[in-house]
Amino acid sequence: DGTVRSAAEGALLRQPGQLSSVADLSARLADARPFVKGSAARELGYIGKAAAPFAPDIANLLTDGNPYVRFSAAEALGDMGEAGVPFAAAVAKLLRDANSKVRATAAQALGQMGEAAAPFAADVERLTDDSLK
Repeated sequence: DGTVRSAAEGALLRQPGQLSSVADLSARLADARPFVKGSAARELGYIGKAAAPFAPDIANLLTDGNPYVRFSAAEALGDMGEAGVPFAAAVAKLLRDANSKVRATAAQALGQMGEAAAPFAADVERLTDDSLK
């Protein structure tokens, strides 16, 4: 189950001694396992400003083939505050993703980006009548 795997990865990443630095966590963004890189992106988002140098690496995950990785990257960029703002347009592309969780998370992330997301307001508004499956 993906939810269980995600929770387990997140719990492991928070354990003392698992990571010695934010850089160690960012290295997991390149892991081949979707739930490892998705969980790493989410954890970096939770860290916020200290993880800002890795925002471009997280943004690269927005086009990953796995929906968990895509919505995790969007969520992380939304959580990162100003560091995520330059990637608003890339996040907005996910508003048309085939996966509803990805679309919803992209909308939430854009909501956290304030004025930077204003050009995408009409796209977000279209999701209020989301007919995509």
